[in-house]
Amino acid sequence: MSQLTVFPSKTVSENLVLPFSFLNVLAVGEQIGSVVVSVSVWSGTDASPESLIGDPALFTADTVQVNILGGISGVIYLITCDVQCEYGAIFTHHIIEGKIAVIDGGF
Repeated sequence: MSQLTVFPSKTVSENLVLPFSFLNVLAVGEQIGSVVVSVSVWSGTDASPESLIGDPALFTADTVQVNILGGISGVIYLITCDVQCEYGAIFTHHIIEGKIAVIDGGF
């Protein structure tokens, strides 16, 4: 089962770093070993939603930082962070999803 975070909307021209904290889902001693980030459209139309992701995601033992840029005004995106975790010789994975709306930002 995944956890959903709703982030504040961003403008098309705004570049953001979105934090995905896995602190509440990791066991004591478990830490993130690798990350796969994907993007899909929750609402609206964008033929290439994966272009919303900028540089590769950075991660620490319990947090993933995803670089977000561009997007199409009026579209709500679903960002999925799937992490492979290490806990000794046991490997698990956890998923956190986040929604973000892109707005025009014009006056």
